[in-house]
Amino acid sequence: MATLLSIVQSCCKEIRSVASPSTVIGNSDGQIASLLAMANRSGRSLAKDHDWTVLERLHTFATDGTGEYDLPDDYSRLIRQTEWNRSDKDPLVGPTSPQVWQAIKSGSVGASVVNVRFRINRASSGVGRSIYIDPATNTGETLAFEYISNGWCASSDGATIQTAWAADTDIPVLDEDLLTLDLICRWKRSNGLDFASEADELMQIFGVEAGQDRPAPVLNMASGGGGVRYLDASNLPDTGYG
Repeated sequence: MATLLSIVQSCCKEIRSVASPSTVIGNSDGQIASLLAMANRSGRSLAKDHDWTVLERLHTFATDGTGEYDLPDDYSRLIRQTEWNRSDKDPLVGPTSPQVWQAIKSGSVGASVVNVRFRINRASSGVGRSIYIDPATNTGETLAFEYISNGWCASSDGATIQTAWAADTDIPVLDEDLLTLDLICRWKRSNGLDFASEADELMQIFGVEAGQDRPAPVLNMASGGGGVRYLDASNLPDTGYG
């Protein structure tokens, strides 16, 4: 399995202007330190460029009546239409715009609603973000949503998700080839070297990986239906329904 050390070593072997190191973290060589900084930039950039399935995670929490709840530490962005009230088995309504949210809070929109409404905004304290729900008085309900994690690498055993390399034995969550090629491009660009061929290869591999990352559904040209099927001619029981 690839590690931070093997990725940097592969990069050095291809650019041929930097000796392949035996360590990366804590290395006093300025060039290796630059490669480490660029390797972190590569991971953050690639994690933002596509909603990779390996970065998808589930978050559930119980309401306590406060109306404001912390987002996961590794939260990057929401996967839309995955927000559900598992207690009531209803989808959440949102994310609402600032205008709609203020209309709700001002009483312009009725308080008696069936579904919980939500908004993601800056936390009331600190510089992070929170998820706000309305009505805030609902307690003891389990809400859930999926999100894209910003943890693009992990500890050697995969148990600790990370947003930056911390040890030579850390492993990538994202594709090894993408990280290596992106690192090579960044190194060559920063040193005024031509990187056109590497950039072309990077874009090609990125397109392939992104295209194959999420299997596409089978399209049925004979049917205009979609979504969840309840009762119809295909699943109506022969007896016991009347």
